[in-house]
Amino acid sequence: VPLGYLTAMLGCCFASSAFVLVRKAGKMGAHTLQLLFSWATFGAFFSIVFGSVLRDADGTKWIFPPSSARSWCYVLAMCALGVVAHFIFNY
Repeated sequence: VPLGYLTAMLGCCFASSAFVLVRKAGKMGAHTLQLLFSWATFGAFFSIVFGSVLRDADGTKWIFPPSSARSWCYVLAMCALGVVAHFIFNY
């Protein structure tokens, strides 16, 4: 199984379980900003961990794309939309 398919399947399972946990925590009274901070912090942490472990699993090197103002605008927009989407999870 190629690494991309495995990543997508595991990502779907982890995201759906995280979604259920966030909804349950929200119903128990956890603040939305706590849930967003936790999601972002642990998501970034595990991305770094799994990225470093699986870096050369498929025989290719991972590189960062060249940095430009336009690419950072895309990253900022994606982060902003992700925060809005996760905020809406609780409502």
